[in-house]
Amino acid sequence: RWIERYKAALPAHLPETARLPADDLTMVASGVMDALLFAGGLSVPTVLSFALTVPYSKWGEEELPKDFCLCDVSTLPGYLWEIIRRFAPVTAVVVQDRSHGTAPDQREYLNLQMAQRDPAAWGPDSGAFVPRRVSEYHRLSVGFAEPALAPGLADGHARACPARDLALAMSLAFMREFVRTVESDATPSRDMHR
Repeated sequence: RWIERYKAALPAHLPETARLPADDLTMVASGVMDALLFAGGLSVPTVLSFALTVPYSKWGEEELPKDFCLCDVSTLPGYLWEIIRRFAPVTAVVVQDRSHGTAPDQREYLNLQMAQRDPAAWGPDSGAFVPRRVSEYHRLSVGFAEPALAPGLADGHARACPARDLALAMSLAFMREFVRTVESDATPSRDMHR
């Protein structure tokens, strides 16, 4: 079913696919789906699965802000960042401090999902689903284990993760297109959310 939707949508975005034989178009559509699924490891499908299901879940009905509407494209960046904060694509990192034989090695388990809800960083509403300014997520997020790759690791505020930017760009582009497509297909009896 999804392959057929991709095949129908591809010519609008890649006009050269309109001239392809049906079997070739199926292969291109399958490749695009695979790219969306596997690019950025599991980050993209994880973010998209939560972004698309939370509004329709019992938890989402209870926890999302009452005025939230998935159809408002302007709120998508903050919404996706909040999805990442609440449902971090990287859940944990194990750090091993090697002593090189002078003492037993020390292993620490860094729970990033818990850090993403730390009230010392995110404030008293850290347990609530509250879309924030994107700059706040850039400053505080550890959802992609950004500090582990930062060039200046001694700086506690260092943030760098090339996959993060790719995953966010792909997720945001997908969600914008999803909202646009669903809005154009929506009828009063088939609304996307609220």
